[in-house]
Amino acid sequence: MKHSSWCAWAALAVSAMWLAAPAAAAADGAIAVGPRTVPVSGLISPAARKGVERGAAALANRRTGTGFPPASADKALWKRAIAAADAAYAPMIPAMRAETRASVQKTKMDGVDVYVGTPLQPRKDRQKQAVLHIHGGGFAMLADGSYAETMAAQIATRCGCTVYSVNYRVPPDFPYPTPVDDSLAVYRALLKTMKPADIAVQGESAGGNIAASMVLKARDTGLPMPAMLVLLSSAFDLSRSGDSHVVNEGIDLALGSSIASLIDLYAAGSDLKSPGLSPLFADFSKGFPPTFLKAGGREILLSDSIAMHRALRRAGIDAELHIWEGMSHGPFGTPAAPAPEDNEVSAEVEHFLEAHWGRKP
Repeated sequence: MKHSSWCAWAALAVSAMWLAAPAAAAADGAIAVGPRTVPVSGLISPAARKGVERGAAALANRRTGTGFPPASADKALWKRAIAAADAAYAPMIPAMRAETRASVQKTKMDGVDVYVGTPLQPRKDRQKQAVLHIHGGGFAMLADGSYAETMAAQIATRCGCTVYSVNYRVPPDFPYPTPVDDSLAVYRALLKTMKPADIAVQGESAGGNIAASMVLKARDTGLPMPAMLVLLSSAFDLSRSGDSHVVNEGIDLALGSSIASLIDLYAAGSDLKSPGLSPLFADFSKGFPPTFLKAGGREILLSDSIAMHRALRRAGIDAELHIWEGMSHGPFGTPAAPAPEDNEVSAEVEHFLEAHWGRKP
């Protein structure tokens, strides 16, 4: 029955090829589609549509030329470019922090800077649980502490538990594997006082890559794995092999092919397909925690999450993949005015935490 159903589906797919738009195909299977105008999805909320319109206008302004990334491997140029990018992001921090209800203290854990967020109204059923957060920022940006501090407050507010946000060292002075090792040092420190089943690890964007790599390294060094991983719009294949790195180039309002320069800065000559840099290529049959994956339909990292989900499921790992229509790399709205889709992301993450916390990995 299954075989006949598959054959019927395959026959339907072949017949439907006559309905496809004309395109030029090369011998290697590559398809030239030519210039296109991509309208805003008609399936997103009005608030999300406004977010896309704002993002498109900002993207047009950025394309006039910002000098980022620098066309050189020179450390001094990179540091100036990173500082400029951080300065451009800085005005967003107060709005992100204003919506939180948590206190944050800076500390050191095994020599690594960590921001500890404590909710003003902690959940009674999560007094023993904590989130280990690893922030994004293209592997090199947002490392002055303000972003890690803000994320500690945001996640503590949403989850009702303590959050440890790692402010790992970054390139050009501290390329791979330093960010992974800094994060692992904090995880190892938490294990001295906490059960692994009480720890959730969360990362967004580059932070999701570092989080997955850190958990793999913890596993391979004999440490117990955390209860779960929450990986939002993350990069899992730094060789950028997936479809979306081409198909979504130009329509992702936050990321583009220029991330290749940041990847090279972070990798510092290491093999981009090594599991430490690209967790997608790891051996998950050795074990991995339950994993929540989120991506946007328009982001260039979409293929990373799709392929990661399949790799985990092939190995029998509990994994969820959530994709939001029309979303680029990041939310539609703002911290003060999130779109309904942004609230859905938070709700799905909370559902995942609720389902898995306390369960033995």
